[in-house]
Amino acid sequence: MSFNRKKNRHPTAQKTSSTSKPTSRGLEPTGLPLLQYSSLLGTCTLLMGFNILFLPRTSLVISPLTSLLPPPSSSLDKPQHPFLDPLTANPILTTAWWTIGAVIICGWWAGWMKHWYKFSRAIKDDVSLTPEIKLRAHTDAWLSTIAVSVALYVLLILFGAPIISHHAQTYLLALLVALLTVLAPLYALGRPNFESDPDSMIRRLTWFRLFAELSPRNHWERAAVYPAVGSVLGCWVSAIPIALDWDRPWQAWPLTCAVGAMTGFMFGGLASLATNVVVSLANEEMGQTAAPPVEKKRS
Repeated sequence: MSFNRKKNRHPTAQKTSSTSKPTSRGLEPTGLPLLQYSSLLGTCTLLMGFNILFLPRTSLVISPLTSLLPPPSSSLDKPQHPFLDPLTANPILTTAWWTIGAVIICGWWAGWMKHWYKFSRAIKDDVSLTPEIKLRAHTDAWLSTIAVSVALYVLLILFGAPIISHHAQTYLLALLVALLTVLAPLYALGRPNFESDPDSMIRRLTWFRLFAELSPRNHWERAAVYPAVGSVLGCWVSAIPIALDWDRPWQAWPLTCAVGAMTGFMFGGLASLATNVVVSLANEEMGQTAAPPVEKKRS
């Protein structure tokens, strides 16, 4: 009996080992549907480009408010392309329109990022969650983003923004950068806190690893970190033209910094897509290389 049991069990084990796909040690899970991500990232990039170039041109609110806003701080005696005139006529209004567009785009993008985060963690949507709990998660993410914008406002002043003037422009820029950097991670990961339960500790360590150490480990984390880093770097580098003595209208605070932040967000998203595709191809190649050869059946 024991001999027959071993004999019957052996072919089954051999069949399972030959048909199952082995995984090599060290390969990361995809954690992100790349096809869907690339499609929606392209949509997000186009919307952000439309926000930069065309949204401030709307005539719904510009005409009645133009006379109420202060003139641009830079002189208008230098020629510039007529395409830029509506964007530089009132920097505060232009930045406000950019921020409104970012609220819509980043809010939509944050919903997809949370969906992909659940996909990467194999978390199923809990239909038992009440509308109050879902509303609380939305409210917490937006309030936390506003709190981050206040901190960024202070940081911008410390880095050289005007102290006694241009307060509205500086805060709008801080709010714009906060929307581009932390809204999606806040909505997906949750706000980090200082409680001692395991979930809070894991959340704190994840935030520290992603945005302090800049060490993303999978596809979703790259999709969250790269656009945030690109927004900060773009805003910082784009402040350089303001200090030049060209005296052009587009050098008014904070037009170049806002455009740089949104452009950095777009390039950061494209960089995350390119990196994730390369890593996926490399992992697939390594998985095929690590797969043992299938034994041929003996005749």
